[in-house]
Amino acid sequence: MSTKDQLSGSKKSPKKIANRTRHRLKSIRFDMEQFCRPTLRLFERYPVLANERCGTWYAKPFTDSSCYFKSTDGHAGTWNFSLKRLNLNVVRIAAESGGCLILDASASKDLPDSFSRTIPIWAAVLNRVAAIYQREMGSNQKKGWDTTLYVPPCVTDEERRQIESILDSRVDALYESQAIVNPPWLISTLQKPLRPFWISSRSEALAAVASDECYAVVCLSCCDRVQT
Repeated sequence: MSTKDQLSGSKKSPKKIANRTRHRLKSIRFDMEQFCRPTLRLFERYPVLANERCGTWYAKPFTDSSCYFKSTDGHAGTWNFSLKRLNLNVVRIAAESGGCLILDASASKDLPDSFSRTIPIWAAVLNRVAAIYQREMGSNQKKGWDTTLYVPPCVTDEERRQIESILDSRVDALYESQAIVNPPWLISTLQKPLRPFWISSRSEALAAVASDECYAVVCLSCCDRVQT
């Protein structure tokens, strides 16, 4: 490439970047108005949290609260429960209101890995460790306490079985680490197990989730991914 071409390209770059940024901001606004806002009306009684980082783009004016479920924790072969990111504020908020709604987005998938894998693992591990604490403390465990690993349809049966095979090791790691410094708080707060649900622009609309069997963690994927 000639020096002239390089200079020409460098002059165009800021404009290209500006156009790209403007396009993304307009896309976020469109998704908020056309998809997120109408969906959130179905869940008016649920507090809303933004999952850092992408979820924060969609947070205003819906919420100032946040959580942090990393997509990389859910990547294939990792399937991790983070001992540094317990997200116990999500437990508290969901228990106080019967459920909660979390915002996140992905430009390449209908559901980010934070939704399809990280949060399902998180919920199942916490439900299982809560059952251990209940037995240890002689608490009256609720009949039919659900410790099932729930995953969305985009997770294959084979991957679900692989995650299930390592799930108890994640429970053991959490229990042995004593990262939950107040187990009595956890079991008194979790009167019902956590269960994730999923909504994207390409999924069927859910009725407002309300259940006597669980605290719903509704995962709303905000980005309307365009097929090319």
